[in-house]
Amino acid sequence: MDKPTSSVGAGDTFIAGMLFGLTTAGGDGDDAAWDAHRCVRFAVDLATLKVQREGFAGLGVDIESCTQEAPWPVTTM
Repeated sequence: MDKPTSSVGAGDTFIAGMLFGLTTAGGDGDDAAWDAHRCVRFAVDLATLKVQREGFAGLGVDIESCTQEAPWPVTTM
């Protein structure tokens, strides 16, 4: 893991990750909502990526690249 660069926006990013998880149906072929564990894991991973950079540039691309090994389904927006 990279060292934290900036914690500005980490909490907002975590909340955004939770909201995304709570409002996303399963992207893996079923319509089941994400369970709490999946939502929290996604939010933590998203916030972790955020603190490793200044600003938000590239955050979406990086979280998508992590989805190959992630415990949440990949969704496209």
